[in-house]
Amino acid sequence: MTHEARVRGLGMSVTESGPDAPVVMLEADGRVVPIFISTDQAQSIQHALDRDPFDRP
Repeated sequence: MTHEARVRGLGMSVTESGPDAPVVMLEADGRVVPIFISTDQAQSIQHALDRDPFDRP
């Protein structure tokens, strides 16, 4: 079974103590699914969305 998903955006989850973990929002089959990711992953995804090349270590 194949599913196609598209990135709807990036954000931060929020707890009572403030911002917590980065979240990428994926849309698939008419639903939006939050995926919790690391800060490094969030930065890489944002660079790709901005079409901003960056050096890899």
